[in-house]
Amino acid sequence: MREDLPKPEAAAGPDELAELAEFMRRNRVAIIVSCAVVLLATAVAFLYRQRKLHSLERASQMLASARTARDVQAVIDLYGNTPYAPLAVLRLAKMEFNAGDYAGAMKRYDDFIGRFPAHPMASAAELGRVFCAEAMGRLEDARRGYAEFAAVHTNHFLHAHAVFGNARCLEQMGRYGEARTVYEDFIAANPNSPATARAEERLRAVKRSIEKISAQTQGQQNSLQGSSPDLPEPPSPLPNFAP
Repeated sequence: MREDLPKPEAAAGPDELAELAEFMRRNRVAIIVSCAVVLLATAVAFLYRQRKLHSLERASQMLASARTARDVQAVIDLYGNTPYAPLAVLRLAKMEFNAGDYAGAMKRYDDFIGRFPAHPMASAAELGRVFCAEAMGRLEDARRGYAEFAAVHTNHFLHAHAVFGNARCLEQMGRYGEARTVYEDFIAANPNSPATARAEERLRAVKRSIEKISAQTQGQQNSLQGSSPDLPEPPSPLPNFAP
């Protein structure tokens, strides 16, 4: 029965060991060089990974501690190839927007979209441009931008901002009937949204403005007697947009 079992391989004999030794002797330089190349490649890869990790850590620390536009710009200049560079561009755009430099902020958003078109925050940068247009008084351009964003990005975390921006521009242009429709549609489509209460508040304000305008139109003759009609309520203020 045991004759069927495979026999173990015989250990290398003296001749085979001699051949191996001779091969090593003849090719020792090539073998040493090959080993050195492998070790060098391993060391370079290790150092590269360590340097990359250090750069990421340093960029993260710099962005977290940045307090001025110069601090944020330093992150972009020094660590432009890290994932923190796009975030730094957005933060710089926000700082310029809050400082009233709407044209500068728009250029930052354009820069972001041009450099990082596939970034998850690219759509936020697109909406940032629209906020800048509104702040610069380009209300019709902004209204269209808000409406397009809301229509395309229905599940985006900034969807409500776009809807309210559309309605806000309509209010500023005196198109209260259209603004009312925007708020009503949002409330009907998002009954459980945290932003619904805000939409309901603005809807009530828009309705009061419509009523005041109607009363003003019907009572213009009172102005001849020295009375001054009520003015419509102002639109909601431009929010502190933070992509």
